[in-house]
Amino acid sequence: MGEPFSARYYDVVTIRKKRPGETVQDAATAGIWTTNPLGVPGWSRAVQATLVVTVEAIDGANGTVTVKAADGTTKTVKAPHPEMLNQIKAGDQLVIELYQAIAISLQKQSAGGASSRGNMKEGGRGLT
Repeated sequence: MGEPFSARYYDVVTIRKKRPGETVQDAATAGIWTTNPLGVPGWSRAVQATLVVTVEAIDGANGTVTVKAADGTTKTVKAPHPEMLNQIKAGDQLVIELYQAIAISLQKQSAGGASSRGNMKEGGRGLT
């Protein structure tokens, strides 16, 4: 039997209108970190991406928006909050930021032998 561990997964997406005069470039970064050698063993990994898209069309009746990326690809997506579609119009630029991370660490056992963390599903969508 292995050592008890804790795993946390985060999946965060933000979408906002690009501000007039704001400079935003498409970018992706990733990193892996380990813990302090004298601390609790573990590691984490994170990925962050930024994408600027242009609103091509809005279909309020169906709650969808069609966007176009800088490379010319288009995609129609269902808005998670269709009531907010009235805040954007065709031609607006949107900044989409994605942050995904996972952190894993060993956990001390309690007096009863169980891990001090009973459930692996924490943060974001969680692990299954």
